[in-house]
Amino acid sequence: MNPAQAEAVAALLRRGLLVDDDDGPSLADVRRARVPLTDAEAVTVTVPLVETLDALHDAGLAYGPPRPDGVRFLPGGRPALVVPRRWADEPDDDVPGLLRTVLSVMTPPLRPADEADDGPDLRPVLEDLLVRGCRSGAEVARVCFGTVEPEAVRIPDAGALARASLLAPAARPAPGGGTALPGPTRRAARRRARRRAHVRTVAVVVVAIALVGGVLLRPVVDRAVAGQVEPSAGVDRAAAGQVGSSAAVAVDPVLDRTAPEAAAAALTRQRAALIGAGDAAALGAVDAAGSPALGADEDLVASLDGDRLEGLSVDVQESDLVAADPDEPAVSVTSATSPYRRVGESGTTTVPGATPRTVVLHLRWTDAGWRVWAVGEPTA
Repeated sequence: MNPAQAEAVAALLRRGLLVDDDDGPSLADVRRARVPLTDAEAVTVTVPLVETLDALHDAGLAYGPPRPDGVRFLPGGRPALVVPRRWADEPDDDVPGLLRTVLSVMTPPLRPADEADDGPDLRPVLEDLLVRGCRSGAEVARVCFGTVEPEAVRIPDAGALARASLLAPAARPAPGGGTALPGPTRRAARRRARRRAHVRTVAVVVVAIALVGGVLLRPVVDRAVAGQVEPSAGVDRAAAGQVGSSAAVAVDPVLDRTAPEAAAAALTRQRAALIGAGDAAALGAVDAAGSPALGADEDLVASLDGDRLEGLSVDVQESDLVAADPDEPAVSVTSATSPYRRVGESGTTTVPGATPRTVVLHLRWTDAGWRVWAVGEPTA
């Protein structure tokens, strides 16, 4: 790096456009702890960063494709790029790499391609820039501003960021270069994938239960994984494949709108922990506000009267998406529970394992991600 380039970097540092690796939460941290970015939030992230890349290019420097961990949020939610450990040799993938990263953390497409849009959609615009090989930050900024009005990025609080990091740990590669978060990019394919989702697994967590006389009545799904989806229609497959390349972070499935089965698994784990701890006040992190599930779980915690449920596990034998509504999916689950002990002040009661039983878990999408609305019986 020559003196002029060093001064350019120092100026960007002084302006807060380049930052150190520990300055604020990363884009990866934020995405783990909340729902995907809206189009308006994506504009707020994209424009300052492409302008920083342009400034680096003007100084004869190449950053490399920015990763989610290479983007930091300063106080007030302003994004900045982390100073890379080494500068790239060529700038050709700087702007396209940023576009891939932004696409990977945006709200996934929810409407079929043949349905009319309700308004401007930033995703196809960014995909088009990526396919065309756009390397101009100024052009990206112009197109973004011409498509959607920017809005401030909602940054989760420190507690939410810490919880998400514990729930979904991930390797943190060096900023600059590499691949971005995976992101589904085909509306119609997503709907088909959700209809055919089918998994089998064994879990070793406490199931959500209703306890009457020591008998388990309501086993629920624990773990499922939705299938991959194809690149978006009309987008070059090679370029779109780069958008959905290997993950840099693991996203909390509760915040993944495309995989309600996996969300049901995570919610079941959280719900079991809350019920086992008797923490009725925290059940809103699992059950939707005002829902039958919340009322039932509050009653369940009260019925335990401070007792613990030790050694309980669930064998999830089958999980099928039976209603693929984007906001209120239903998952049919067949599972069996293990023997466990109910431990309380009055003593310990051993409860035998249960035979497999099928229920339907109804979820609802909220501003905080997936929540359980109700648990019902399967239809004939």
